[in-house]
Amino acid sequence: MFFRRRLKFKYKLARGAKYYRCGPGIKRDNYQYTPGIVPYLVRWTIVAAIWTAAVLACILIYLAFTLPDVNDVIEQRRQPTITILDREGKRVASINDMYGERIEFFKLPPHVWQAVVAIEDRRFFRHSGVDARAVMRAVIQNVRSDARVQGGSTISQQLAKNLFLSPRKTMTRKTQELMLTLWLERKFSKEQILSLYLSRVSIAAGKFGFAAAAESVFGKSIYELEIPEAAILAGMLRSPSHYNPATNWDRAHARMRIVLDKMLEAKYITQLQHAEALLYTYAREGGGGTGGDTRYFIDYVMGALDSFVPNVSSDITIHTTLDLDAQKSAEAIVASVAMADGAKYGFGQAAALFMRTDGGILVMVGGRRYADSQFNRAVQMRRQPGSAFKPFVYLVALEAGMKPADTFVDEITSIGKWAPRNHDDKYHGKMTMTRALELSVNTVIVQIAKKVGINRIISSANRMGLVEPMARDMSITLGTADVSLLDLTSAYAVFANKGVGVLPYAIERIVDERGNVLWARSGSGVGRLVRESVVADMNFMLTAAVEGGTGANARVPGVVIAGKTGTSNENRDAWFVGFTSEIVGGIWIGNDNRSPMGENTYGGGVPARIFRSVITYMVQR
Repeated sequence: MFFRRRLKFKYKLARGAKYYRCGPGIKRDNYQYTPGIVPYLVRWTIVAAIWTAAVLACILIYLAFTLPDVNDVIEQRRQPTITILDREGKRVASINDMYGERIEFFKLPPHVWQAVVAIEDRRFFRHSGVDARAVMRAVIQNVRSDARVQGGSTISQQLAKNLFLSPRKTMTRKTQELMLTLWLERKFSKEQILSLYLSRVSIAAGKFGFAAAAESVFGKSIYELEIPEAAILAGMLRSPSHYNPATNWDRAHARMRIVLDKMLEAKYITQLQHAEALLYTYAREGGGGTGGDTRYFIDYVMGALDSFVPNVSSDITIHTTLDLDAQKSAEAIVASVAMADGAKYGFGQAAALFMRTDGGILVMVGGRRYADSQFNRAVQMRRQPGSAFKPFVYLVALEAGMKPADTFVDEITSIGKWAPRNHDDKYHGKMTMTRALELSVNTVIVQIAKKVGINRIISSANRMGLVEPMARDMSITLGTADVSLLDLTSAYAVFANKGVGVLPYAIERIVDERGNVLWARSGSGVGRLVRESVVADMNFMLTAAVEGGTGANARVPGVVIAGKTGTSNENRDAWFVGFTSEIVGGIWIGNDNRSPMGENTYGGGVPARIFRSVITYMVQR
C-alpha cells in the first residue's frame, strides 16, 4: 500500500449500506476499500501506452507491407548500359536510358564523392542513416529564418526518397522514408549507398546520375572529372537549372566556391588545390549532350542499333569504326573555322564526314555545336551538291569510251531556252575533258551530258548510291538534285575503293556483358560497280582537280589527294569531297534556312581548307 500510515479507507458494514471513515488502526478484513487518484492514473497511463504501442505496431506493419519491393525496384530502375567504343577500344560513351553509365565507386576519383559528401551530408560515414545533429541544426535555422531554408535529410534518406517514393510530403511517406533508410543502411555498405545515390540523383535536365550529368555538362566521363568540375556538379544538386554553368556561369561559380570551401573544411582537399580550383573557367568540350559533338555519331549508332539487336535486355558493348582522336580533332576544326569565318563568308553551319574506303565511318560532325541543334547535317540534311555531282557525269562519259584527253570547246552552250554559264562568266575555248573538270567548267559538262543522255547519268548516280529522286532534265548535271553528305561521300568512296561498291557503316560488332557476340559485320558488300580502267581514268582527273584546279586548297604536301568542289545556285551550299588511297571525306557549309552565303564563298574555299586540316591530322599523326 502507498503511504499506509496516512491513507484513509472507506469501508462498508457487512450488513448495512452506510459508509464510515476510519483510521489506520482499524482492521480492514471486514471492509471494502478503493485506492486514491495516483494509482488510478498510473494504471490507465500504462493501459493507454500499451494500446498506443499496439496501434503504432499495426500502422508500421501496414506501412511495411505497403512498401515497394526494394529489390525489384533497384533492378527495374537499372536499365541496361550500352557502352560504345571506337575502333581502338577507346570509350566513346556509355548510355543507360536516362541514367548514364553504372558508377563503380572504387574507380571514381575521390574528389567526386567527396564533393557530394562535403556539401550534402558531412557526417555520412558516421551516422546510421539519420543524422540527429543535422535535423536539429536545420530546425533551428528554419525557425530563425521563419522559412524552410535548410534540410536535414541525409544522403541515405534522399536515396530512399528518390529511389522508391513519391515527392509528396506526408506523414506516411516520411515514415516509409525512415523505414527504407534503415533498410538501406542495413542492406548496403556506405560505399554502395553512395554509388546508388550518385547513379540516381536528378542533376541535369532529363538526366539522372552524375555519369549522365558529367557527359551533359562537361562532355566527359565521370571518371575524368577534375576537382572544380566535381564541385560544380555537387553544387547543382540544390537546383540543377539554377546552377548550370552553361546557362549562368556566375551563379555556378559562386556555388562551386561554397562546395570547395566545404571540401577544404572536411580536409578532402588542400589549400593549394582549393586555390587552383577557384581559377577554373567553364569551357564546354565540344557541345552539349553525351559525348560532346560526338553525340551526332552516337545518335547515328543508336538509331541503327535496333536493326541488329532489337531488344536490349542486358549490358552490351558496341564496337564501332569511329576514330575518336580524329573525331575530336575534326570537331575542334569545324568549330574554330565556323567561329572564325562564319560571319565573313555568311555561313552558320558546317558538317564533316570521313570514312575508310570500305565505308567504315571514322568521323561524323553533324553541325558546329550539338547543344544548339541535334539535327545531323552529315546524315539527315539533303542539299544541292553543285559541281560535286559532275564526276558522275564524267563517269558515264568514260564508260561510253571517252578519254580524259578528249577535247571540247568551252563556249556558250544552250539547250532550248536554258543556257548555263560558267561561275566566272568566262569561256576558255578548247580544252581537254580533264581540264574542264579541273576548272569545273559548266558548258563542257552540258555538252557531255547531251552526248551520253540524261537517263544514263541518273542511272550512273543511282548505281553509285545517290538514290534521291532526280528530275529528268539537264540541270541535274550541274548538281541540282538534293543529296546527303553521307551518300555523296560514300559515292566518291567507290572511286577510292577501285570501283567496288561501298555501303557506309558504323558498327563492327556487338557483344553482351559476358563477351558473347550478338552481331558482327560480315559479307563482301555490293561488289564491283565500275571497271578498274574507268576508275583509274576518273581518279586521274579528280587528282588533277586538286593539284591544279578548284580544289587546290585541299592539297597536303606528300599526300596524293583526289577530289571535287561544289557550289550550289546562289551560293546556298558549298562542298568539298575528296579522298586518299585509304580515307574518303566530305565537307559541307551553308545555312539551315537555305539563305545564300557570301558571293565569294565556294567549295574550293572554306570546305577545302577544312578537309585539308582534318586529313592532315589523320594521315600524319
